[in-house]
Amino acid sequence: MTMRDRGPEAADVQTLRAELDELLRARQFAAQRERRLSEELRAVHEPDRTPGAGHPPRQPDPELLRQLAHAQNLREGLGARCLELSDRLLAAEDRLLAERPINEPPRHMGRSATRPATGPAAGPAASERADRPTGWDAPLIPPQRPHSPGARFDANHHGEPAAGPRPERPGSIASALPNRPRPADDRTGPAARQASWDRTGAPGRPVGDPRPTAPTPDERGRRTVADSWNPRTATAPSTTPADRTAAPAAQSPANQHDNQHGNHPGNDRFRPPAPGHAPAQPNSTPPNSTLLNDTLPNSAQPNPAGRPTGGHPAPAQPRPGGSPGPAAPAQPSGPVRGRTVAELTALTQRISGLHQQGAAQESAAIVRQVAVMITPEDVTRLAALLQKNGPAGSSTYLARSAAAGAPEHAAATLAELRREGLIDEAADLFHTLWSASSAALPALLAALEQSGQSADGQTLLWERASAPADELAELAQHLRAAGRTDDVRNLLRQAAGRPINEVAAIAGALTGETAAALVGELVRLRSASDIGRFGTAIRGAAELYDTLLFAVDDLEESRARSAFAALRSAGLPTEPAPRPRSRSRQRR
Repeated sequence: MTMRDRGPEAADVQTLRAELDELLRARQFAAQRERRLSEELRAVHEPDRTPGAGHPPRQPDPELLRQLAHAQNLREGLGARCLELSDRLLAAEDRLLAERPINEPPRHMGRSATRPATGPAAGPAASERADRPTGWDAPLIPPQRPHSPGARFDANHHGEPAAGPRPERPGSIASALPNRPRPADDRTGPAARQASWDRTGAPGRPVGDPRPTAPTPDERGRRTVADSWNPRTATAPSTTPADRTAAPAAQSPANQHDNQHGNHPGNDRFRPPAPGHAPAQPNSTPPNSTLLNDTLPNSAQPNPAGRPTGGHPAPAQPRPGGSPGPAAPAQPSGPVRGRTVAELTALTQRISGLHQQGAAQESAAIVRQVAVMITPEDVTRLAALLQKNGPAGSSTYLARSAAAGAPEHAAATLAELRREGLIDEAADLFHTLWSASSAALPALLAALEQSGQSADGQTLLWERASAPADELAELAQHLRAAGRTDDVRNLLRQAAGRPINEVAAIAGALTGETAAALVGELVRLRSASDIGRFGTAIRGAAELYDTLLFAVDDLEESRARSAFAALRSAGLPTEPAPRPRSRSRQRR
């Protein structure tokens, strides 16, 4: 029986494995090319003679530097994609194993896997397994996994492994994952009991046990701190742990279907939408918003009447087509006060508790909303708490969610994360800023400059120089409208180094002075043969070709003669097309 006959989940796992293997090979080739270019650049840069009078040191080849930078970016991008596919593959394998009965052996274990263990070495565990029902009457029990279920922040797992920790093979993909959980060596000592208390709210209770218990004095104290996030709890009736445990189960059947199949916010970026369903937005609010309102401060709660008064933002307006758009994260309209350590600690415990109860969407929604509701300093402190005590991956998810806020908030958060040494979180936030829209990029560049991160702004601009022609033209228009002429010049200078056909397409998408500036950068940076090929590509656009002739005419005499010779060799005219006298310009 093939993998496809076993169901869509098995086919998905096989597809992910093949794609991951292909990406790993591509990353290996990119690393080899980067190493080869580095060695070549080092060999060229090392002087073969002692520099002295008349023998200046040799400079590195700019073309080698450009190729090396391109190889480095390619390797880093492929590595990030490999990590993403690894997380998706782990989640798919979990779902596949959960659908298989416990008595069915894995395909790769053979016939010996079903043979019961006998003898004194088997112990009571073997007799317990022998008493379980087998065959088709066996219940669908999720099999044991080597990692803690629910450990990844944006995944849905249930249950707790009974086996101890299993060492991972050095050099494997799983050992290199930054968000992969590391099981503790001692599950019976005081540290394990304290971790169980932090996860479930009951000392000594196994992780994932849904049975309610009476609130202890310590739990009441923690609830008092957590209730400070919501002023309404002073008059509202108190809730028991049973109510809080039952809250995630009160979801609609559609939400339960999404939770079973892993359709959570963390995977929407990497998973194509199902047939007949619109893709989920990363900033969409889950249907069950009660838990979100109980955790966020009062300024973060939406105004039911739709009036943005008293610091309450108005709900999202419907789209022009008539369908309501996704609700964006609520942002405070007034000054935001700093949060205390107790409040941030209570929020961390609430996020961890929801995640352990299986309410992955609710916990992710809380993180997504809080990321834009508190100050950058509090975002950094909360990220540190989540990195230490929260679900795996929640700190980086918090950092990525900060990009949905105002540009000043995102830039300040990036600076604070770097200042506190949260390198992974800062890198995730910066990579998320790469996807900023062309209309929002000028404000983001200004915010990065104000926070002392001008180099990061130039990196974003350098990344955008490789965008398609339409996007690059739109970005240049927004930058010019914002008065950032230096950024426009830098963007066009980098775009002028692209292949000639792409430069011609970009020049055709630009208008007016921006197109003339791109042509001017091209004739100043490229060779005479490149200018001839560019003239051939834009020959159909008379006005743009005249701009090329005037730009070549403005060069120094020797370079102008070479460029005009290249144009004549390509069979192109070297005089502008006849135009009315008021719009004509005579060459020198």
